[in-house]
Amino acid sequence: MKKNRFNFDKKMLEMLDNLDLIPKTQTDPLPGVGGRLFIITRSQQKYFTLICDTLALVSEEETNTYSKKEKLFWSCIWNNAERVLSNCVVYERK
Repeated sequence: MKKNRFNFDKKMLEMLDNLDLIPKTQTDPLPGVGGRLFIITRSQQKYFTLICDTLALVSEEETNTYSKKEKLFWSCIWNNAERVLSNCVVYERK
């Protein structure tokens, strides 16, 4: 993993770096919803939102100091977090 300049939770970053680590529903889980959805907890949902919000605040001047590899890494993390949040069901065990 690249330098964690934002001090995000390492396990959360690993999940967003490899979406296969996040459980998914069966295909077509809900009427009118095609494909598979990510299954996340409420706390994961909040943390992924925090990651998106934090990365959205990074200025262009700051990102210009990153290496190309690091820019790609954080871009992928942000994109994957938004993807999960847009295509998920929140599940809490009782």
